[in-house]
Amino acid sequence: MENRDWDWFKNGGHYDQIKKEDRAFLDKYGFTDLFNEFNVTYVNVTDEVWSGRIADPTEVKNAVETRFKPVQIDKLYSMVPKKLYDLRGSTFISFAKLKTYPSFTIKNLFGMIPDPLRPWWHGTRQSTRAASIVDINKVYHALFNVYGICEALNTMPVLHPEGKVQSKFFSRPKYNIIEGLGFVAFGRDLVSLDAILCNLAGFDFKEFWGYIKLAEEEFGAYDRAVLKDSKMKAGNWLSP
Repeated sequence: MENRDWDWFKNGGHYDQIKKEDRAFLDKYGFTDLFNEFNVTYVNVTDEVWSGRIADPTEVKNAVETRFKPVQIDKLYSMVPKKLYDLRGSTFISFAKLKTYPSFTIKNLFGMIPDPLRPWWHGTRQSTRAASIVDINKVYHALFNVYGICEALNTMPVLHPEGKVQSKFFSRPKYNIIEGLGFVAFGRDLVSLDAILCNLAGFDFKEFWGYIKLAEEEFGAYDRAVLKDSKMKAGNWLSP
């Protein structure tokens, strides 16, 4: 299936609208002020890539394939903003929040693919989703020292058949919001981190979209003994 360009999206004014909403979000929730206070540079990956401000794809390709198997779609090598590439070798944090479905620190990096809509990267009947998730992880793991954080410090959604909140996605059930859970998980090994989180949260690994198994092949297997031990210590703390 051909990966089509996004000219229709840009020429139709859709991306201009998304950028306005992006700025409004940052302003509304205080990120603009926070970034200004601490002299933080905010990088919109899509804007950088679409403006042609990217790292040399050949250099990215060499960095990735020195450590990992080639990605399935070479276009990923031309999707790294130069602003980020210039910081290669530094710490990169995948910061995720606990959700009502299994999406942790590895899946979180799927958002670094700059296409505003990503159905194409999912493939027909989700046939390439796991590979796309792992491939973008290979790109950023090859360039940075990647760490994962997943948190539910203030709030956490918990599935409940009679929950007070109805998901905007009709295929997903209702849930309640638990406040003050005070949970945060941090690790250098994203495969182990996500496997433990998946287990603690009570998700079936078969529903984990297959990318944990695929990620093990590239980044190393998670410790089965630690997985079992963490469940025994934490019990049903994070389970719905």
